[in-house]
Amino acid sequence: MAKRARLLSAAAGPVLPDELVWEILARLPARGLLRCHAVCRDWRRLATSADFLLAHHRHQPPRPLVFGCARWRSGAAADADAAVDSVDLIRQPAERRRVLGFSDYRQHQSFKIHSSCDGLLLFVSGRAFYICNPATRQVTPLPALTGGGSQVTLYPHPSSGDGEYRVLKWKYPDAVCILAVGSSEKPRRIGLPEAFLPPVFWIDEIGFLPPVLLHGCLHWHLRKPEDAILVFDTVAESFRWMVSPNVDGYGAHLVEIDGGMLGIGIVTQGMAKLWVLQDYETEVWSLRYHVKLPVARMRSIAREGFFSWKIVCHRGEILVYIQSSVFLFLCDTKGNLREKIHLDNMLPCAMRHCLKESLVNHAFFGRHGGAHVGQPQFFCGL
Repeated sequence: MAKRARLLSAAAGPVLPDELVWEILARLPARGLLRCHAVCRDWRRLATSADFLLAHHRHQPPRPLVFGCARWRSGAAADADAAVDSVDLIRQPAERRRVLGFSDYRQHQSFKIHSSCDGLLLFVSGRAFYICNPATRQVTPLPALTGGGSQVTLYPHPSSGDGEYRVLKWKYPDAVCILAVGSSEKPRRIGLPEAFLPPVFWIDEIGFLPPVLLHGCLHWHLRKPEDAILVFDTVAESFRWMVSPNVDGYGAHLVEIDGGMLGIGIVTQGMAKLWVLQDYETEVWSLRYHVKLPVARMRSIAREGFFSWKIVCHRGEILVYIQSSVFLFLCDTKGNLREKIHLDNMLPCAMRHCLKESLVNHAFFGRHGGAHVGQPQFFCGL
């Protein structure tokens, strides 16, 4: 028996230190990490600890989301009528992954993703709101929310200290409310920002581009009044205004820069520009990137439809992500067309949200039958 044990030990090779295993596993996508749980008990223990799961989430790249309806073939729909895919832009070649799938999409045609936060998606289907974690396939309803023209944003509440998440709800014409996820209490109304715009403007502005969460605050870039940034302090639950660079164009959006910095990007007349907030306290901005994009080449590939632009950042790399009617294009900060992705068998619709995968556990999925009870309807088409 002793000889057999020595032979098995020699065949297994050298044992990696836990620190190195940690660094390797933390960089795996969620699906690969889950498969590693079966390697040995030590790996499973390490990869399921709370500290590791938070580190794993921080290492995940932001993946833009694309919604698409399946094309019809010979009078019949494909297996999944509609789906949401994420695109890993950091990998070369870029990798598409299915996030949500509908085998009965005709019943969910009012589907809309409102918010993406910490690997969680907040969306509406019909008039019902849900939170789901695509990596763990958990979903739970939010019965205290209803539709009817509302815009909602999910965010962690930092002062709670127990993993609490809240929803900021903007409802036409003049209500701003806060709801604690998992609470049975009704949404609590708070006041509007000072010198705010008429409701007909702000309901569209808030819903068009998602906010960036930094320093415990949510930030929205608004074209009115005159390229201002609206800031919501999630602890004090109050609003304020922040100055914005004069981006001079439609479609400017906020970007989270590695290291906890705020950026604002825009693509106009074939040029991509990115300003960075050098000092958060004094609100000093500087233009960091001014890149000419290969528009003519992209037009020769995608001859039809409009282009939708977004700038993303991960590990110090700034990438311009462009979507046409059937292609995704990826350009670097030197203006090179790094990659094109054909969206086969889809009629895509650009989504402004990105998803960073997470396997962190959340208590609210254990309520309302949200934790692995049957197969949630939004994952039936996967």
